[in-house]
This record gives sequence, C-alpha cells and structure tokens, in this order.
Amino acid sequence: MIGALTERLSGWLVPADNAKNLRTEIRRLIASKPALERELQEAQERLHTAEGSLDLVAPAQAALEAAQTADATDRKRRMESGITAADPKLSAAVAAAEHALVEAERTQAAASAALPALKRRLSEAQQAVANCTEQIDALAWQVRMSELTNKVPEVQRAVATATAFQNEVNTLRYVAARHKAYRTPNGSVPRDVVALCKLPDILDEPPQAEIRAEVERLRRLRDGNP
Repeated sequence: MIGALTERLSGWLVPADNAKNLRTEIRRLIASKPALERELQEAQERLHTAEGSLDLVAPAQAALEAAQTADATDRKRRMESGITAADPKLSAAVAAAEHALVEAERTQAAASAALPALKRRLSEAQQAVANCTEQIDALAWQVRMSELTNKVPEVQRAVATATAFQNEVNTLRYVAARHKAYRTPNGSVPRDVVALCKLPDILDEPPQAEIRAEVERLRRLRDGNP
C-alpha cells in the first residue's frame, strides 16, 4: 500500500531538497521584475506619445489657413490705402505656419508608421511582466510541494503504524467474537480503542484560519521571504 502510494505521488511531488534552489530562483525573478515593469512603462509612454501625434495635421492646417486669411485681409486693406508692402509680421506668421504644417505632416506620418511596432512592443512588455509573475507563482507553489515532500516519509510511517494498529485491533475483535476462550472480560475490544482506527473526517472547506495562514504562506513565498 505504501509503495503504491509513493508511486502515485511521484508524479506531482517535488524533490525534497529542491526548495532552496526554488527560493533562489524566486528571488532572481523578483529582482528582474522592476526592469521589466520599467520597460512596460516606457512602451506605454512611447505608444501614448505616438498616438498623440496622429492628430497634428488638422490643427496645423487650421492655423495656416487662419494666418493666410489674416495676411490676405491685411494686404487688401493696405492696397486700398495705397500701401503695396505687406506686413512683415503677418508674412512671417504665414511662413511659420507653413513650416509647422510640414513638421506636423512629417511627425504624424512617422508616428503612424511606428504605431504597429510600438503596439507590438507594448504587448511583448506586458507579456514579459505577466510571464515573470506566473513563474514566481509557479515556483512558490513548487516550494510548497517540496515542503509537502519533506513530510512524506513521516506520513508514510504514520500510515504504516496506523494500518498495523488497525489490523491488530480487527484481529483482536475477531478472536474475541469467534474464540470464546480468549474473550476479553467485557466481551469485546473497548470502543475507545476501536474508535482510534477511524480518522476524523476532513471538511471539504478548511477552516478560514487555516486558509488565511496558507494564503499568507504563499504570499511570503511570492515576495521572496522565508
């Protein structure tokens, strides 16, 4: 029975001496996580900047049209007054608006072209952070499995002892019932002794205090603490 149990458990139990290595790997992943999170933040900021550059042309175009309208209106007024020279400030404003439009078109085109790569980089950064977190969770769970593995020999010995005790009690009960010459004074094995063979029922839902303690234990493992 014990051998069969061990064979069944071998599929999910972790080597008992592996907890130290697992904890070291958890700490390494925790140490690497801030850099991954910084890369994620940078990817988010770059994408946000690029998306903010997609609407630069329309305002620049409107500003140019406003500058051109102001210049044309002023030129007409000057000509009606017999002045042929244009207002240099308005001319400079038109030139500046034309330059700004060219820059807006260039920047918007560059942002639009870069958008797919930036979105892909953001997705990769998000996945890298998620993967790191999942690895830490998985390793914390493996530590708990390693801790359980450490208890297997003790549990196996306890099961063997309990099984031998139960067999002994059952044998005595049989002898007491079938072999009258060897019956105990009260005619049977004491009920309290028989009751020792019955393990207490384990509730499907453990007590809340035990659940909280286990969650706290896993949280400490995920944080790299003992």
